[in-house]
Amino acid sequence: MIKASLLARKITPPVLFDLLRVFKPENKKNKANPDEMVRIASMPRYMEGITSLPGLGNNFKFSDSASFLSTYKSIFADEIYRFQSDSKSPFIIDAGANIGLSVLYLKKLFLVQRSGV
Repeated sequence: MIKASLLARKITPPVLFDLLRVFKPENKKNKANPDEMVRIASMPRYMEGITSLPGLGNNFKFSDSASFLSTYKSIFADEIYRFQSDSKSPFIIDAGANIGLSVLYLKKLFLVQRSGV
């Protein structure tokens, strides 16, 4: 669980609420390190950061902590892009213009032959 000393850092209430919701004990599927999530959440807005949270590989760069955490939570914890497929390697086109988290998630979920990430 999230350490109280880390929660004492300046974290905006909406981000703190999301962190607590993601790391509640019954959410067993999330393997992210809560201390790392709190570290990112305590960073100032629009400051570049690096993390190696599960699913991202080593040294994943982001440019805004709040946006990154919100997107990471949606994609990896809430699994908003999870879908059933008859193929082990479905043809997926991601035409988004964000930081590539959805592609990394889908690569983890399915056997991806090629990707631009």
